[in-house]
Amino acid sequence: MNKMREKIDFVIMWVDGSDPKWLAEKNKYSEKKVSIDDGINRYRDMNLLKYWFRGVEKYTPWVNKIYFVTWGHLPEWLDTSNPKLVIVNHKDFIPKKYLPTFSANSIELNLHRIKDLSEHFVLFNDDMYVINSLDEEYFFKDGLPCDHWKENPLEIESADDNFFDHIVINDLFLISKNFNKKDVYKNNFNKIFNIKYVNLDKAKKLLSKDKIVGYLVFDDEKPEIVVTTNGSYETILKNVVDEISQTIFITSTVMEDEITKQIIKGNHQIDYQALSNQVKQKIESANSNIEDTSSNHLSYVLIEFYTLIAMTCLYGGVVSMEA
Repeated sequence: MNKMREKIDFVIMWVDGSDPKWLAEKNKYSEKKVSIDDGINRYRDMNLLKYWFRGVEKYTPWVNKIYFVTWGHLPEWLDTSNPKLVIVNHKDFIPKKYLPTFSANSIELNLHRIKDLSEHFVLFNDDMYVINSLDEEYFFKDGLPCDHWKENPLEIESADDNFFDHIVINDLFLISKNFNKKDVYKNNFNKIFNIKYVNLDKAKKLLSKDKIVGYLVFDDEKPEIVVTTNGSYETILKNVVDEISQTIFITSTVMEDEITKQIIKGNHQIDYQALSNQVKQKIESANSNIEDTSSNHLSYVLIEFYTLIAMTCLYGGVVSMEA
């Protein structure tokens, strides 16, 4: 295992919701009516923080520094003399014009301002615990953060509906300004999609244990969808099946027509390289039609990128034909 050259810091934010001084300041600046959950349960301390520190000490002893971000109060039991512990007050890094703040979101957006914080750091909330041994590469590999990819449709009916979805939408807007989604999918296809070929028994077993959302069975070249429940997954898989069926139709039609033409001309030496190139060109030119066919069922984004799955399946077949 390659050890990280860069030091990794941990950051944890904490608030004592029972602190009278903190409550007085919060009530002073809080609006009477808010559209989000601002109940006391979001701020109360369950006296579990010490177990977070114990988990870090036992399972990630390699951590460089632990930055403890707080409004100003500290747990009575906290050993502030520990050389790995750095106490950080909101006033130490958040611009004055944003203070006081009682929102975790505004605090998180300013964490990069913390003095001496490593470029490589892991943010914890006080409900995230380390309960097993973890090495540095669980969080960073080759200097880059390890993360997961997830796509969820967002549906907001009104300005006051689902505060957290509004945060996600704002995040997506900023990301989209700096990254082209088509290029991201194209350059990272195998990192985003996990496509595997297995036998039918294994597919059934994986589905029964909720390890996969569904699978496709190719019976006499006609794909069949198998999912546990109806809904968005079934719609997505149906879209994939439609695209695969169309690409299969294009392939068989082009091959049959071209081979027939060559035989009629008396040419029995078929140029399969040229034939495979024709198939690829037809598929690429028909790509927009494939998307339009399913546009009533899925958003353009889903159509566009699940088309890539079908294209991958087809290109694999063409490569095999060339071989």
